[in-house]
Amino acid sequence: RGQVHLPCEPGQDLYLTCSVPGHCGLGQRLHVAVSSTVYAMDLVTGAPLLHSDSLARIYTLLGAKSGDYGTELTRGYQTEEVAESSLELVWCLEDHCATFNPALDLDPQATRESCLAQVNTLAGFLHRKRPEPRYHESERYYKAAIDLVGGTWRACTPISYLVELYVQWGNATAAHEALQHLTDTCGQSAPVTLQAIKAVEQANFEFPPPPSPLPPPQPPSPPPSPAAAAAAYGAYIGIGAGVILLILLALLAYRYRGKCLGAPSPDPGARTADEAVPGKGRV
Repeated sequence: RGQVHLPCEPGQDLYLTCSVPGHCGLGQRLHVAVSSTVYAMDLVTGAPLLHSDSLARIYTLLGAKSGDYGTELTRGYQTEEVAESSLELVWCLEDHCATFNPALDLDPQATRESCLAQVNTLAGFLHRKRPEPRYHESERYYKAAIDLVGGTWRACTPISYLVELYVQWGNATAAHEALQHLTDTCGQSAPVTLQAIKAVEQANFEFPPPPSPLPPPQPPSPPPSPAAAAAAYGAYIGIGAGVILLILLALLAYRYRGKCLGAPSPDPGARTADEAVPGKGRV
């Protein structure tokens, strides 16, 4: 596994065989036909000229194989250079999604939106798996893929990859939110859901304990009976009348007390008018 440089000349035929005895006889040999007219690299800029119009071939290039939880991609991102080359091939598919749809060779029911979702999902995957992960770009491509196919089963793969991205990123809250989204969309027993659950469990995220539940609300008090209501009404009337009576008595007492204080008290030593006039006496 890895990159191999094979010196060759235009128009040359090369034959590669396995060094393990017996493997060549079993068919493990490779014929390399070097074209004299087609170039893989631009002769001026050195940019790669490789092109692909098949999603199935891209999956083969990325080492797709069936695993316990669905399709696994095993190569195409081991170095930064390899990851960039893989991304260039993936983005070649984008323009074709609106024409002959390169996803049809992998999904006979593919639509333009599902084709674009596949392209964005692969781009997010390569940005996440490369030696120097680019988490923000990976998240953006995964979310774009999810938006393209909505809440259908085609969103299962990008949502599950989004869960793994957040696990790798160390974002526990976002990982659990994405896992809940995955469960609601694809079901608890779907292979991609089981794979995402396993990734979250292996991360051993620590969460604060949930808050204690609030006590249940008390039922409303029953309305009073007519007799109790009448008794309470009578009690309120009686209390009100008593308060008014006390206020009136207090006002009367204050009024008569003022009159009593204003009248002069008789002086025992003072004489009456008859006694004060000489020559007058009682008859």
